[in-house]
Amino acid sequence: EMKVKLAEGIKLLTLTNVAFIVIPCNVVHKYYAFMQNLTKIPVLNIVDITISNLTNRSLHSIVALIATNPTIESNLYQNRINSEKISFFHNNELQDKVIILLTELKVFKLSNAAIALWGELINYLELQCCTHAVIACTDISICINLRETNIQFIDSNDLLAKATIQRYLELKK
Repeated sequence: EMKVKLAEGIKLLTLTNVAFIVIPCNVVHKYYAFMQNLTKIPVLNIVDITISNLTNRSLHSIVALIATNPTIESNLYQNRINSEKISFFHNNELQDKVIILLTELKVFKLSNAAIALWGELINYLELQCCTHAVIACTDISICINLRETNIQFIDSNDLLAKATIQRYLELKK
């Protein structure tokens, strides 16, 4: 079903002769090769863009992944992080904290409880000695600046937006 809808969307975008395609959804990128094979138009890859931002990090970095269950289960980020020889942290306790936070954000938006849950998540990452965290979920992006921390956040959608603007400006030269 998902592939059928994606194929329809790629076909429509191809017919409109767009210069490039941007898909601001992490989990959909598990179908990236399928989508790119349907068109000659470049499809920006949110995972590639995000991981390329990580490769400039110190050898002593430990990167956590904050994402929905489907994105975690797809292994998109984990496979790329491991292929780049970047130290990676993720476990069930972290994922449980992420899902509780996501549920709170979806139901109550940026409530006091959501802010407290974000703080707990940051505390947990700090205890695990994480130096960086990839935010691979648009709903969590609003939390990034809510609490002081030394953890550096890499927001996949922010990076995708910047890459989109950069690509657009390159086309205008």
